[in-house]
Amino acid sequence: MTQIRRLLEAGLSTEDIGLLLPCAVGVAPDLDPCPELLATLRARFRGLDEHIGTLTRSRQTLRRYLEATDPAWRPVTASQRAIPLIDRQSGSRTDLG
Repeated sequence: MTQIRRLLEAGLSTEDIGLLLPCAVGVAPDLDPCPELLATLRARFRGLDEHIGTLTRSRQTLRRYLEATDPAWRPVTASQRAIPLIDRQSGSRTDLG
């Protein structure tokens, strides 16, 4: 169950996970480097990089529009967009910027 949860956290679909379960050998991310696993992980990683690139370009374009059209607009600083993460087991909080 822990293995499935971690693969979901990595952004894999349940369909991908179903294909990869034969490669799972333990609780932690212990996976045999079978060809299906490596191909799926690499494809997901490339997809995330592409998505990040698209989001970055969109953000830059929107920022230029806002700078050109809204004199009151100011970009959000890293500390203003910090995302609090709460550890479910310990209850401790971590702010990610």
